[in-house]
Amino acid sequence: MLAIEELYYGNISPCEKFAKSTGKYQKLSKELLNLENILLKELNKSNRELLETMFELRCEQESILEKDMFINGFRLGAQLVFDMLSPYDSEFE
Repeated sequence: MLAIEELYYGNISPCEKFAKSTGKYQKLSKELLNLENILLKELNKSNRELLETMFELRCEQESILEKDMFINGFRLGAQLVFDMLSPYDSEFE
């Protein structure tokens, strides 16, 4: 596994603070959970199972996207460091 993936999965922990601890994130999570519970109560068993399957697939899709975005962001940061350390011929010097 790539070191970047190890970092993403929490096997390497550069910091302990995540968006989950913010008030805005918590508020949105509660609102989503409330709406989900209301919707699930209104659906019959077959439609509930369909909706739950959709949620599971969406979660898996978002997990893949988040990992790829994390890796791409990390690589961009590394490229910026590399550029910063590379010689630069300024036209003003």
